[in-house]
Amino acid sequence: MATAIDGALTFSTLGPYLRDLPSAAGETLDLARCSRIDSAGAAYLLERTRRARARGLTLRIINANSQVLNLLRFFQLDDVVTATAGAH
Repeated sequence: MATAIDGALTFSTLGPYLRDLPSAAGETLDLARCSRIDSAGAAYLLERTRRARARGLTLRIINANSQVLNLLRFFQLDDVVTATAGAH
């Protein structure tokens, strides 16, 4: 099952995603239409990854743009949160 993030994944837009967090499992998170993230968005990706691993699952983050990848690298999360680039 794939979940898509539309628009920004930021402190002000996390509400709906946080409500679904308790039921989130290992799956594919498609960021093709995610315009940008901030530190709250990076924390969300980290928490999704942590929850998937706790269940013995893997979270695949696909189609991340360069801003997402650079922010994960800046916070030194790129070794923990695995995201692959998309065609942005």
